[in-house]
Amino acid sequence: YVGDGEQYHSSQTMVLTKEPVRCAYCSFYSITLPNLPDRSLSVTMTLSVNDEHIGVAFLDFKDFGESHVFKEDKVKLLTDAGVLAVATLHTASQARWSYSAPIQADTTGFFVDPSSDDQAKQLHEYIFPKADGTEEQDKADAKAEEEVEKARQEEEARKKREAERLEEQRREDERREAQRKREQEEREATRRLEDERRREDERQRAQEDARDARDERREERRADMSMSDRHERQRRWEEEEEAERRRRDDFERRKRDYLEKGEPLSSPPTSDRRKERQQWEEDRERLKRDARRLRERELADLERRAEDRRRQIEALTNSRISSNVAPQPREPREAASRTARGSHSKTEGTAGRRQERG
Repeated sequence: YVGDGEQYHSSQTMVLTKEPVRCAYCSFYSITLPNLPDRSLSVTMTLSVNDEHIGVAFLDFKDFGESHVFKEDKVKLLTDAGVLAVATLHTASQARWSYSAPIQADTTGFFVDPSSDDQAKQLHEYIFPKADGTEEQDKADAKAEEEVEKARQEEEARKKREAERLEEQRREDERREAQRKREQEEREATRRLEDERRREDERQRAQEDARDARDERREERRADMSMSDRHERQRRWEEEEEAERRRRDDFERRKRDYLEKGEPLSSPPTSDRRKERQQWEEDRERLKRDARRLRERELADLERRAEDRRRQIEALTNSRISSNVAPQPREPREAASRTARGSHSKTEGTAGRRQERG
């Protein structure tokens, strides 16, 4: 870059190594200086990668060679960290001339193209003569350019692979996050189902306990009622037996008085005796019917209690045993039925003895 940076010229692409690198770079700059002793003009030399400056050196035009003899300078290309590279710069100057057209004064300056300018062409051929080694150099330069292009392509491929890897990693992270959320939702749903199942089991157990309590209270009430009925019947039987005993004692007393005193036996009229006998027979038949009905009712109560107990045992067994456990054998039910039948038989025998006693 010369001056304010509007005039610039660049070399071909090169690859920097630890060993010296030959760069066949040559440029020609033409400028008309009004005050020849004062040749001060800023020149900036940069090393760039993809239009990004990585090394820079600030030079001055007055420090370049003032004659046709080349002047050699070592230029340090600097970065914030220090020296990045050292370039060998050869400079020279010559009065402007031309074979074809007159020279025009230009104080702003411009880079001259060797292919269209006689002076620049001659100097370029002098600096880079076409010798036997030119083809080898061109091949080396072409190879260097190929290596640079290959390195650039590899860098682009590496960046592309890195971007693809980052994208794949991002997708994998998103997939894992989605999987984690799904698993968390499934665990939460399972926990809610378990809580609902546990509450349902507790509710069923509470209902079963309440039902058992109601059944027990009902059985207690029935037992109390049946006990009171038995007491009432027993009291009536005792009263009737007591009345019958008194009648017999009265008859025996009158009979004894008749035999001892020879008095006629005072007895109630025949019609009264007949009525009394009839009443006694009716009471006896009524007592038999009551005993028979009592026996039948007790048998029915025993059968109903056995059936209710069997149903309660079956319900408790089904509710408290898990579904994966094999069902229990039905022997307890049969044993309960046999026990109930045995109780019935025993009750029937007891009722029969009561009837005979009555």
